[in-house]
Amino acid sequence: MQDKIYVPGYLILEKQGEILCLQRQGTGWMDGHWSLPAGHIEVGESIFQGMIREAHEELGIHLAPQDLELIHVWDHVTNRHNIAFFFRATHWEGEPFNKEPNKCGGIGFYPKDALPQPFIPILANVLQNRIWKGTSYTAEGFPVTKLPF
Repeated sequence: MQDKIYVPGYLILEKQGEILCLQRQGTGWMDGHWSLPAGHIEVGESIFQGMIREAHEELGIHLAPQDLELIHVWDHVTNRHNIAFFFRATHWEGEPFNKEPNKCGGIGFYPKDALPQPFIPILANVLQNRIWKGTSYTAEGFPVTKLPF
């Protein structure tokens, strides 16, 4: 495992009971699969600033900090340590559109219980089995070790 922690942010943009999903393309990872609008938080910005920036870069919409509700933290280990923050927004300015067609092959609102397929499996699991059930924190992939105290 690498010695850095990666901090992605995911946006659950909700309108009339549906959420906005994007289809990945040209990224080299899970291309063709659907996901949520997302991106890594950059050094020097808060998680809220990063999510606002990503929403504008990917969707052309404007969010204010008060538009974002932090609803879940997903602390997980894959080949690296990730601490992902999930935000929900029901208010924003502008109409979402595909602002990054080189990274996104499709965009649309879908019912929470009928995600477009194929959806990134690990992300679908967090949505369906954690977030939709009201869990605010998930930790996965950590080795079980005895603490030294």
